[in-house]
Amino acid sequence: MPVRNTRRDVLIGLCCAPLTPLVARAQGNTTPEVGTDYVVLQSPQPVETGDKIEVLEFFQYSCPHCFAFTPDLTAWRKHLAPDVAYARVPVAFDPSRQPHSQIYYALQALNRLDDLHDKVFSAIHVAHRHLMDTDEIADFMAENGINKAQWLATYSSFSVMTKSNQAVQICHAGGSGVLTSLHRTRSPARSPPSPDAPVLVRFESNSAVPLC
Repeated sequence: MPVRNTRRDVLIGLCCAPLTPLVARAQGNTTPEVGTDYVVLQSPQPVETGDKIEVLEFFQYSCPHCFAFTPDLTAWRKHLAPDVAYARVPVAFDPSRQPHSQIYYALQALNRLDDLHDKVFSAIHVAHRHLMDTDEIADFMAENGINKAQWLATYSSFSVMTKSNQAVQICHAGGSGVLTSLHRTRSPARSPPSPDAPVLVRFESNSAVPLC
């Protein structure tokens, strides 16, 4: 049973941030700066990762920046320390994008995220399939080996709808108006993700005093 903590207050920008390395990092300055690398959330949010650092990736399947950044983020995730817990949060910033959040949680329920998460991104951004209509989405899933009736039942289930709505609430609680990655101990960063994400995670982990 996960331990529920009441600290989630670091948010660093990922998907909508430029992917340019920071000069300060290249010069050996590895101390993140408030207001530049991160900002402080006014209200810390609850987490369920115990003493682990929680990293939440807020993304949207239709976001081209998220699609472009996926390979870098996948590579970064492979090197996470044991004290870091990572999770994705699909966010619909307007009701019309709700189907994409439902896609994510339906795939999660069917244990098909590992093989189809990237394929959904590619279908939208490479094959130019919108995947917004229920039947279109079901056809795509059937093409990828998911029983159509099973997909439709899961996609419209109470559990999937509830998680989709909760994802929006989590994003709003983090104060994020753009797609970002949320850490457990401060708030949305203005800096590039590639060099800074691991720096901020280790900064939080190694701090001897609270960061807020």
